[in-house]
Amino acid sequence: MLSVGKRRRGHRPATDCETTTEFRKNMIRSRENGGKIMRKKQGKKSALILVLLTLATFALIFPLGVVGALAQDIDGDGFIDTVETAGIALPTNMSLAAYQTIRILPKCDANSNNPRGMCVDPATDDLFVIIKRASSGSNISLPPYDAPKLDPLGLIYPGLGVATHELQFVGTSTSQAIGGHYAVMVVENLATSGTLMGFSTFGVPYSGSAATVWTGVIKKWINDNCNKACFTNKSGVTTCYGPNTSGVSSFTCKNSNSGTSVNMKSPEPELINKLGGEFIQNIINHEVSHLIHLASGTGTSDHHYPIAKGVVMEQFIDVKATKDRSLNINVIFYISTQYSTADDLAYQLH
Repeated sequence: MLSVGKRRRGHRPATDCETTTEFRKNMIRSRENGGKIMRKKQGKKSALILVLLTLATFALIFPLGVVGALAQDIDGDGFIDTVETAGIALPTNMSLAAYQTIRILPKCDANSNNPRGMCVDPATDDLFVIIKRASSGSNISLPPYDAPKLDPLGLIYPGLGVATHELQFVGTSTSQAIGGHYAVMVVENLATSGTLMGFSTFGVPYSGSAATVWTGVIKKWINDNCNKACFTNKSGVTTCYGPNTSGVSSFTCKNSNSGTSVNMKSPEPELINKLGGEFIQNIINHEVSHLIHLASGTGTSDHHYPIAKGVVMEQFIDVKATKDRSLNINVIFYISTQYSTADDLAYQLH
């Protein structure tokens, strides 16, 4: 379910060009003389007008040229080049999730060996994302993101080439303004009831760009599907099986894309959590992508690709259950980690 937001377009205020006092006097004299002016005076007046128009033209063009240079944004990520070159200072109400002592993200330097999340680059895209985890019992991994913990934003950079900088709020202010632009925000909800797993505003980053991810619903959905597989025969009769159903030889739940597999007859909690984490990561990246204008264009409907398309921006992941005559049951999730080629060209950060 989506709520479509309006995108604001920039505009440049009009510039008025005023006549000089001398020019106005000449105009008054002209009217007083009935428009009859000696040829000699007319020549001087024409020269004066030419000078004034020339000066006005330079006065108009030069400041705009300077402003244009100062406001240049080569990569189009909403952060002007001079800001990224100087480094982006974090507002007092934000800190980097993984590097909490750092207050300024410097310009990326090939010789500094800084991870891309610790620097900004005027030539390549940067996106700041505030993740507002539940105050306790969060299902979203915290840094450092070492296996088996998943980076909640880990699909965007390899998939779109947009460097993400995960932020967290400090204090009570919830302003999303940063570096002359805005961060987007993801809010975690631990509720386990309902049908929504993610909700966001389609558009580009602005002061209220936000998404909600129901991690409790996601984990419950994974758990429910890993404990029950139903099959309908040609006569329309549906039979459901669980890991402990009599006659079931094996019951496996797995993510086809990552290879994470769980034996549901004796499940390991760590593996179940990993399956849930992989789907949570998918949903977070999906919703953040809506906040940067994905998906749109050919093959999409309501900003999604069809179910089972095999990409992050599909309407929902594909799920299949299989069984053989010996009742070996497999529940297979196809939790996408890839973006389409069209998405790589269609995202917008500003």
